[in-house]
Amino acid sequence: MNHLRWLSTTGLLLSLAACSDDEPVHLKKVQSAGPSATIPTDKPKPAATTPAPTAPTQAAPAASADRALTAATPQPAQPGELVMTPQAGWVVEKPSSAMRKAHFRLPKQGSDEADGDVIVFFFPGQGGSVEANIDRWANEWSVPSGDPKSALKRETRTINGLVVHHVDLTGEWSGGMNASAGKRTNYRLLAAIVETPNGPWFLKLVGPQATLGHWEPSWRAFIDSFRLQP
Repeated sequence: MNHLRWLSTTGLLLSLAACSDDEPVHLKKVQSAGPSATIPTDKPKPAATTPAPTAPTQAAPAASADRALTAATPQPAQPGELVMTPQAGWVVEKPSSAMRKAHFRLPKQGSDEADGDVIVFFFPGQGGSVEANIDRWANEWSVPSGDPKSALKRETRTINGLVVHHVDLTGEWSGGMNASAGKRTNYRLLAAIVETPNGPWFLKLVGPQATLGHWEPSWRAFIDSFRLQP
């Protein structure tokens, strides 16, 4: 009997010892997982957030071919060509055809509805005589007297060795080559023909009277700047 009790007690102690050895091993396994262990959960894993796209940085707008001058800047010229210096406030435009050497826009003033336009033409060795061109310009105009040729004002000067013929006329303009735009009243023409060894240069400034009255001093300064590129 005592022998059976001893066997029973010994078996119980061995059983408890086995349970005691297994539990620390189990805990060590859990602990060994360390901080990287995750806790099971029934909540869905939050979706990865993508940073909101940032608006692309817009590049500065490319410089236009047209630019308002803040100071008199000579235009580039080939040897033997006329060097011109458009004045402050003028806008340099891209010529619309090969016949035009330059185009400048003079912003409208007061209540005028249109800008003034300076167009420069040069046809090496040709272009017609001074008188033929002045007559052609005059015929684009209507004046109260009925005779635009007698109404226009003329002046001839020598500037830096160049003979310059000035023309000034006010009236109703037919539009010249752009006659389809209709006649324009209270308009003015300021023009010049510059004689050079390679042929005459033709310059026309046309626009509303008030606008041309405002820009007339700078037009005169523009003419005074003429010289030949060596």
